[in-house]
Amino acid sequence: MSRASSLARKVLPAGLFKRARTLKGTFLASRHAGARLYCPICDSSFDKFLSAGDPGRERDDVRCPRCDSLERHRLLWVFLQRETKFFSRPLRVLHFAPERCFEERISKLQNIHYVTADLDPSLVMMGIDITAIPFPDSSFDVILCSHVLEHVPDDFLAMRELHRVITRSGMAIIMVPTVGDITVEGSIGDTAAYRRQHFGQTDHLRLYGSDIRRRLEESGFEVDVVNYADHLEVDLVRRARLVMEHSWYDTCEPIFISTRTT
Repeated sequence: MSRASSLARKVLPAGLFKRARTLKGTFLASRHAGARLYCPICDSSFDKFLSAGDPGRERDDVRCPRCDSLERHRLLWVFLQRETKFFSRPLRVLHFAPERCFEERISKLQNIHYVTADLDPSLVMMGIDITAIPFPDSSFDVILCSHVLEHVPDDFLAMRELHRVITRSGMAIIMVPTVGDITVEGSIGDTAAYRRQHFGQTDHLRLYGSDIRRRLEESGFEVDVVNYADHLEVDLVRRARLVMEHSWYDTCEPIFISTRTT
């Protein structure tokens, strides 16, 4: 979220902020209409995407003008469309830190009982601490948790809570920024500048490696690591910008499909 959007979110009532955000997307979509690039989430084509990322680490041509989706969002959407019954089966879905591009569309699906959650309750249904989820065991068929765990001080407790509230036939869909093989942990005394330099953002508490799979397994999950862009047609990957062409993180972000073993 840009600084301007963050400020607007703080000063505007939630309903007015969402309306303003939609109007902005409509205007930008019209301004950048074309056929060069395609967003599968809002099903729109553009002559260009917008830039995204922190100052000094911006990525050009990656943010959808209409729905604000980024590479990882569009990749996950195509995965849900092609590889799951997310859009047809009756499902109870818990979505942490819901992205605008997803929330606006999932909330309209008739087959979904949808609960959005965040520590900040201003734009979601429930203010929830992911390490203390106020629902009984086996409450949800699907949990969406993208770019959340790197912000959580006790991520093992969060993972165990996700495991607790998922059904035996359900799945937690988890994505995090990753670099290399080994997770690098921060400490409570780290400065914002240190976290930005070593973890990518001032509010990140660690930088995950591919060993997040082991951490999820130790929390009780059976984990399937899906490098989904590798299974898609090259033209779609290029036109929908499903892979980061340059990034501080690994450019192809895996999807961790986590299911219960007990």
